[in-house]
Amino acid sequence: GKVTKAHMDFVQGVWDLLEETKAGAQRTHRDVFGHYFDEVTADPFTTPFGEYRGGYVPAMMDPEVVKDAATRKLQEDESQTLAYAFPATNRGFTKTRVENNKPLLLDLRTLSQHIDKVLLFSHLEQPVREVRKVLGSKAVSTPLHRLDPAAFDSLLTPWLNRAARQSVETPVPGDNGLMRFFSLARSRAGMAAMFANVVNTAQQVTGLSVAAVKVRPRYLVGAMADYVKAPRQFVRAVADVSPYMATRMDNEVAQMNDAINDILLNPSVYDKAQAWTAKHAYFMQSAVDNVIGPVVWTGAYNQALEAGQTEQDARRIADAAVRETQGSTLPEDVSRFETGNAFVRLFTQFAGYFNMQANLLGTEFAKAQHDLGLRKGMGRGLYVFTLGFLAPAMVSELIVQAFRGGPDDEDKDGLIVDDWLAAVFGFGTAKGLLAMVPIVGQAANSAVTRLDNNPMNDRISLSPGLSLIESAAGGNVQTVAELFNPDKDVNARRAVRDAASLVSIATGLPLYAIARPAGYAAGVAQGKIEPTGPVDAARGLITGTPSPESKAR
Repeated sequence: GKVTKAHMDFVQGVWDLLEETKAGAQRTHRDVFGHYFDEVTADPFTTPFGEYRGGYVPAMMDPEVVKDAATRKLQEDESQTLAYAFPATNRGFTKTRVENNKPLLLDLRTLSQHIDKVLLFSHLEQPVREVRKVLGSKAVSTPLHRLDPAAFDSLLTPWLNRAARQSVETPVPGDNGLMRFFSLARSRAGMAAMFANVVNTAQQVTGLSVAAVKVRPRYLVGAMADYVKAPRQFVRAVADVSPYMATRMDNEVAQMNDAINDILLNPSVYDKAQAWTAKHAYFMQSAVDNVIGPVVWTGAYNQALEAGQTEQDARRIADAAVRETQGSTLPEDVSRFETGNAFVRLFTQFAGYFNMQANLLGTEFAKAQHDLGLRKGMGRGLYVFTLGFLAPAMVSELIVQAFRGGPDDEDKDGLIVDDWLAAVFGFGTAKGLLAMVPIVGQAANSAVTRLDNNPMNDRISLSPGLSLIESAAGGNVQTVAELFNPDKDVNARRAVRDAASLVSIATGLPLYAIARPAGYAAGVAQGKIEPTGPVDAARGLITGTPSPESKAR
């Protein structure tokens, strides 16, 4: 098409944005390496629409056209893998360009990647190097090695790398797109399981109980009262004071990428639907977290100020309280157990919260014993165990059972009080405890969860991604086989669920959420589910799970 003034204004805007990021990178490069890196200067030029200042954009060869560019990309991936032993940010953009007449990559979406690299270098390169220098000093490394010989290589270095590169997924050079498939399966499985998941959203309220381990309840109650008085002003005040909380509640980087894609690609309705789903898959959970998070932050902040901390330290303590009690997916916050290549991360999906809970409890128990002694620390330990584990586990199971229509009357004695007690105090506590034990606990937990109606946890692997693939492939094959076998009675509810799994993983759209009411309605139409009343029918449509009484009739 014809170049217009609007096009040229947009181009100049991109140049200006890149120019703004260059100053910080230059300062960091001088502080770290003792000199500035060579840069391409802007030359003004005249167009029919007026004079423009000019600017610079990074140049990359197109790997689809230039074969040695593809080879160089493979070498860079391998170098990045090796670089995990030496924490640092990516500074390839500081290297001087040479004359090259080969085809360049003209995909402007790579601009966001370039901006990301520049900002990481500007803000993290020097701190990462300073931390690495401190950890390598004899004053720190010698006592650290005596305390835990594996801590430097197995714990601190990987953590520093995640912080420097802002990535939790380890690249696999030459994977030919296989890791991308596993990464998509993981993200789409999470989307399918959590989109409009009312049960999981209701369970988020247990975060207040866990927070009471770090923040005394009276501060949480006071913060909640302030939130109720003026919710929007309360949340905005927290975001204005804490950059961490502002980022936690509003992902500005994702919004920037969406804006770039909208401008450059003019996405179709399907593309927009995919992008919307990816961004809002956890919208219900995020809505609750955007209430509990600021309340916990404010409670911890007020508690720290009353304890005599400075405003800056109180802010840091409050940030830490939210991370340590509500969980976080930021690269510097997750444990090494949750990292690895895309295939390995399939098996740790949804384990982050329980891992955080286990670390919190273990740390608080150790602190109680160290500060108060074994005997005096028992009271504190009981408090931590009750509010940090027992109460959340039981309330979570109570919510699950309530949305399922209550536990089944296993002994057929007409009383369900004993079944409620067994579910909440027995199975609920056991499942919560096992969930905090990596791998082994998940395998043991499969024996408990195998009998429920959730297809995402029916295998020892407990991999939502693999379970979704199995449901999408194996389940649909089984349904087709039953259709051609007159002796088999097709389970309509399962068929709807399996079909929705296939569509969800193939398209990235939240069809699995629709399968909950649709599958339940199919079961009712088939006569295999008979709701006990309007309330039971509404509950079944929301969760997709028939109550024990509706199945037994």
